[in-house]
Amino acid sequence: MFPTASLKFKLTLFFLYTTFSRADVKRGIFVLYWLQLGLSNKEIGALQSALFLGTILSEIPTGLLADSFKRKYNFVFGSLLRVVNGLGYLYFTSFSPFLVLSFISGIGFSFFSGSDEAYLYDLLKSHNQEEKYKKIQAHTKAIQSYGLSVAIVLGGVLQIVSWPTVFLVFTGIMFLSTLLASVLFDDHPHPKKESSTLDSSLVKTTSEFYQFFKTSKGGYLFLLILALATFEGAYTPYFIMGQSLFKEAGSSPLSVSLLIAVTEFATGISFSLAAKYAHRFTANRSFVGTSLIVIALLLLNVFNTQLTAMISFFGVMLIPSLMFIVVEDSIQSQLPSNIRSSFFSLLSLLQGLSITASYALMGLFLDSFGAASTMLVLTTFPIIGLVFFGLYYYQLKNIKESASNG
Repeated sequence: MFPTASLKFKLTLFFLYTTFSRADVKRGIFVLYWLQLGLSNKEIGALQSALFLGTILSEIPTGLLADSFKRKYNFVFGSLLRVVNGLGYLYFTSFSPFLVLSFISGIGFSFFSGSDEAYLYDLLKSHNQEEKYKKIQAHTKAIQSYGLSVAIVLGGVLQIVSWPTVFLVFTGIMFLSTLLASVLFDDHPHPKKESSTLDSSLVKTTSEFYQFFKTSKGGYLFLLILALATFEGAYTPYFIMGQSLFKEAGSSPLSVSLLIAVTEFATGISFSLAAKYAHRFTANRSFVGTSLIVIALLLLNVFNTQLTAMISFFGVMLIPSLMFIVVEDSIQSQLPSNIRSSFFSLLSLLQGLSITASYALMGLFLDSFGAASTMLVLTTFPIIGLVFFGLYYYQLKNIKESASNG
């Protein structure tokens, strides 16, 4: 079955929105900006922890709002908070204001996380095209990576002009993404609630969300997202703190932004390949295989050379793409639409906790031991993730055996 003209138009709008909302021109160099201002690695770790603390505290409420009402409202509010973040970078240059801005930015991220995946899946489902989610989500991730790679290069070029120019352009792009979000079509299949009050809608959604986790399916899916979240504790911090790794090698802000941009572009290619080959892999094999490879790549940092650092960094950034798509599709296919955003918000909350712990550890170790040695600490996260995955697999196997025997 091929997408209709109506679905293609709605998907095009979504692709435009998601491209601009992820086009963060400061992403490849913002840590360098903080370092230039004189912030220590410990303070930078605190700023990143504040960001994820903001996300953690607001994940579930924003997910419940998305499931109770239109998900595009979350996109609008999240984009507006990123506009506030950009304006803050234009006016402040010290640690305390950045701490507040990072917290606000974290709240902004919580409006996106969970809602975009749920929006796309239910958009496809409303047109009887949900079987195409794996492929289209991989294409979406690829488009986001291509757009972000261009934005990162642009940020490195704009930094040559001035840092305020970087932040001004970032603010303008986020404002544009706000406008695009406001015109999205929302085909959320949840029962119409226009006549419901805010309180009654949230209470109903919260009750449905809670009841889901009392089921056997809710139990084993919780273990699966625990495994994913723990894995993320190595993946995201390695991308961000990799800037410190390259700075130790004497790289300039422009060259660092180019390296990060090349990584993002290559990630886009890996997601494009995932769209083509993801159907050949199961969630179980892709998660276990990816985790083992990432652990091996992180251990390469023990050699502390520029070559091994580059191999480790690019490998860790590129290889998980297929696993993310395959495992996410497996989860989506087992979720009811009325709690889809809330469930993925819970995943984001758990990821935030894992990432916050990772940043806290890295912030403590970086100043004393350097970037290369600190990266070895990250191996503990995918190892713990494999333990959670083993528990998930064991519980799922027991449920299937009980069902077959019964």
